[in-house]
Amino acid sequence: MDKFFLSHSSIDKPFVRKLARRIEKEGFRVWLDEKKLVAGDPLGKTISEALDSASVVLVVVSRASVSSRWLSFELNKATERMVQGQCRVIPVVVEKIDLPAEVKGLMFADFTSSFRFGFKAVLTALQHEARRKLLDSRP
Repeated sequence: MDKFFLSHSSIDKPFVRKLARRIEKEGFRVWLDEKKLVAGDPLGKTISEALDSASVVLVVVSRASVSSRWLSFELNKATERMVQGQCRVIPVVVEKIDLPAEVKGLMFADFTSSFRFGFKAVLTALQHEARRKLLDSRP
C-alpha cells in the first residue's frame, strides 16, 4: 500500500505518534518526520518529495497547526495534488476551531470527542483508498 503523510505541528506530536502507531498497526505505512528525517536533511526538499509520493495526506488540525508555516506549506502542496486527483486529503480535527479554507469543504475525522471515534473515520477512509488503488491497478 502507498504511504500516508502525516502533516502536523510539532506541538501535537504526542497525538500524532499515537495516531501513527494505530495506523501502522492496521498495516498501513506512515511518513512521519521524526522517523524519516535526520540531521542535515534538506527539510523543504525532503518533505516535498514525501508529499509528492503520498497517496493520502492526513492533516492534523489544531490551534497550533493552523498557525504553523510548515503545515501551511504542506497543506497547500497537498491541496494542489488533491485538486489534480493525485491524492486524498483527510483533515484530522483534534480541537474545535475554524478549519483552514483548504479543508473546509472536506469530510473530516473528528477526534474532538474521542480518539476511537476519530480513528474509525480515518481507518474507513484509508481502507477505502486502499481498495480504490487496488481496483485502479487492475488491467
